[in-house]
Amino acid sequence: MLRPGATGLIIDLRRDVSRQAVRDDVARMGIGVVSRAFTRFALRSFLPRRAYTKAEFEALVSKAGFGAHEIRQTPLTLEVELRK
Repeated sequence: MLRPGATGLIIDLRRDVSRQAVRDDVARMGIGVVSRAFTRFALRSFLPRRAYTKAEFEALVSKAGFGAHEIRQTPLTLEVELRK
């Protein structure tokens, strides 16, 4: 719960993340071969199932009673700023 005038930030993986976005992000991590393979697998298989698309987050936030919100997309994530 946010107090009046407060701001909250949620950063989450996009459900519709592309394979290329995952490859690019994992390549920048500088991790070993096994870690790279597991991280790519996680970001493309089971983690997106619990994530939202921008449209789904818009619908969720519109029902939550915040005064204002902004949703920014990166190739890998959604950044949701909520204001009370």
